[in-house]
Amino acid sequence: HSEYWKWKGIDTIKIGREARDIKKANLLHDYVPETEDGHQDLWRMQRATWGKLGYDPVMW
Repeated sequence: HSEYWKWKGIDTIKIGREARDIKKANLLHDYVPETEDGHQDLWRMQRATWGKLGYDPVMW
């Protein structure tokens, strides 16, 4: 099974482009979204990966 969706957050798109360089990707493990759309992207990816968030989502 697979899903496809487009990122909505400008910050999510920017960080994804930076992560293309594998040397930079390792430095991005503690990334925190800066926009509401970025948070939505993160939560969606976490749900897709783990099946649930495991915490109460808070904007900042």
